[in-house]
Amino acid sequence: MNRSLEAVFKYKGEAPVDVIISQDDDEAPMTEYLSSLKGRYPISHIQHKDRIAPTIKQGELVGYYYISQHYKFALEHAFSQGYEFVIILEEDIEIAPDFFPYFFKLKEVLELDPTVFCISAWNDNGRPGLVSDAEQLYRTDFFPGLGWMMKRSFWEEVKNNWPAGYWDDWLREPQQRKGRVCIYPEVSRTYTFGLKDGTSQGQFADKYLKPIILNQVNVPWMQKDVSYLLKQNYDPIFLKFVKNAKPVAPEEISNFQDTDLLVEYKKGDHVRSCDTFEIMNDEKVGVLRTSYMDVVIFRRNSNRIFLAPTGFQNEISLK
Repeated sequence: MNRSLEAVFKYKGEAPVDVIISQDDDEAPMTEYLSSLKGRYPISHIQHKDRIAPTIKQGELVGYYYISQHYKFALEHAFSQGYEFVIILEEDIEIAPDFFPYFFKLKEVLELDPTVFCISAWNDNGRPGLVSDAEQLYRTDFFPGLGWMMKRSFWEEVKNNWPAGYWDDWLREPQQRKGRVCIYPEVSRTYTFGLKDGTSQGQFADKYLKPIILNQVNVPWMQKDVSYLLKQNYDPIFLKFVKNAKPVAPEEISNFQDTDLLVEYKKGDHVRSCDTFEIMNDEKVGVLRTSYMDVVIFRRNSNRIFLAPTGFQNEISLK
């Protein structure tokens, strides 16, 4: 918690944001600790005291149900205070120096594009050797979480059906997503350091989470044009890049530099291709992490790689 808060107030500066800390349950040591923070930081402290013992299925973890209850409580409180946008952080997340300018600028996309439902600070594949451009942003069909912004209108849409547990996987379902996407950065603006202490029990932690790069470049976001992320602008550019990428086998990539390359994978047999490049190989409701139109983008050497389904490139018809 200290590490998270220190970064928040170090980089918040004069940004017009209010910090609300929502505590789950009422454990006395944590309550006392959070009360003591009020003398150091301008924060509001709220408590979720009405936990409901859930009914869980075999193999499920009760913690995910308590987390979902807590999320609903915290979001209901925040939006009841009149805020139009809320940024959600967990207590084991550290933020980058340009975290707040990033969200203030990307808020424009959330306001203008009805096909975008969240802005995320996290790249699931943001590890060394896979990313390089601190200013590059992408659209994705996969909800990343781990430091993200949502709009009041989206909360009003989903709050009455908020799930008893596993809220993030629920948001990824077609019934909630409705074809909408998230925006995420090539280089992450958040880093999770609570790796093996949380409910996820360290899943993927050592291999996939611990090496994530936290951006240290102070990008002047308010001076940047992010209109290329709007669907009507992004899709033609994205499809053109994929169409013009050079098809190669994975072992041929080292023969190229500064080139857009296409590597194909068979849908349903993506794990082998993902493992070849050491990118995350799991999917949720058929959507690969960071993918857009089933295409995953990452770097290899100085090349940009488009990992796309077999035949996707040939199906693209450019105007």
